[in-house]
Amino acid sequence: MIEIRLPKCRLFLTEEEVEHLLKHDPELWEAALKRGKAIMRARQRNARQGKEGEKHG
Repeated sequence: MIEIRLPKCRLFLTEEEVEHLLKHDPELWEAALKRGKAIMRARQRNARQGKEGEKHG
């Protein structure tokens, strides 16, 4: 189940429902994938920097 918080409500969708919605908009699918990759790289970079800070601190 995927929770999406909006200003006045919360949506709860299954993975299948999200996939169904994204299949109707390939550009949105592509943008979401690119955004996800960037976020995951940033998280990994931050985790590495945190570990390096602990070693040197």
